[in-house]
Parts: sequence; structure tokens; C-alpha cells
Amino acid sequence: MNNYKNYKVMLQAHPQRVVFEKKDGTTRIMRCTLDPEFIKSVADFSEQEKKRNTNENVIAVWDLEVAEWRSFRVDSVQSINNLTGDELMEILEEGCAASS
Repeated sequence: MNNYKNYKVMLQAHPQRVVFEKKDGTTRIMRCTLDPEFIKSVADFSEQEKKRNTNENVIAVWDLEVAEWRSFRVDSVQSINNLTGDELMEILEEGCAASS
């Protein structure tokens, strides 16, 4: 299985911390997912899935911290790991506080 497919499976199974190099050369840490349970609305997820071309060089993901779609290039990934329970709770609590 190639990295694209591996990353997609990981992102669909559990929120991840993805460290990658942006086009400008800076390093970005993004907490993201493809698990519909964490995406703003399932309708939004379905619409994004329809729009997305299957480009195995880029993965579009739901950024948990800004609650918007973002993407990264597969070849720029430095690491990808499951978010810890504490990290996930922190993001969810911040999201609840922001929407109050």
C-alpha cells in the first residue's frame, strides 16, 4: 500500500497529528481527520468528497483546530501519529468554548 492510501486509512480511523513541510519551507503541525464523526457536518463531508479529485499527491483533511478543510502534499509529510486523548479533549473543549 502506498503512503497516500496508508495516510487516508489512518485519517479515517482516528484524528492524527500530521507534521509536514509547507511549500514555503516552514514546518506545520496540523491536527486533522477524515473521520465523519469529527467533521462539522456529515453533509459538508459528503460535499467535499464529491468535489475532491483523486490526486494521490495531495490529501484534503478536516483541520480540527480551525474547523475547515485544509490539505497537504503526501511527499511533504515528516510524521503522522494518532492524537492523544488529552490533545483531542483540548481541541474539543476549545471548540465548545469558541462556539459559546
